[in-house]
Amino acid sequence: MPTAIPYDDLQSAFNFVSAAAPYERNAYIAKETGEVFHAAQIYDAYKRIPPDVDDVERYWSVPHRQDLDLGSRLELKFVQEHIPAQFAVAEDFFHRRGAHAKFHDMVAKAGKEAQWRQYEHDATEQALRKWANDEGLALA
Repeated sequence: MPTAIPYDDLQSAFNFVSAAAPYERNAYIAKETGEVFHAAQIYDAYKRIPPDVDDVERYWSVPHRQDLDLGSRLELKFVQEHIPAQFAVAEDFFHRRGAHAKFHDMVAKAGKEAQWRQYEHDATEQALRKWANDEGLALA
């Protein structure tokens, strides 16, 4: 097992992966050393990635936000808890294109941007820490 990696390193890799559509960007963590490798389809990797990066015995593949249910379900949960009168409207957003932009507009109009950022931050940290624990990845 590697020495513990800093939570910030995991979060940074997660943000890199989640900044694009699923499978467009990947990040891997070497189980032996804790070194993080980034890869993207649209340009060369930040660092050269090892040729055996798909070996699940040697590397963890950092999940995308959708893998951790941090997309529309989280947004709907936020509306249900913080803007309940708008829940039906928000739920309808997610049956059409542009749902996330409409969600953010709704949050802004309700004056809940800071609450949303904190809510999303807390949910992300909780999900990442759970994922790391489930995978056996120690965090500093």
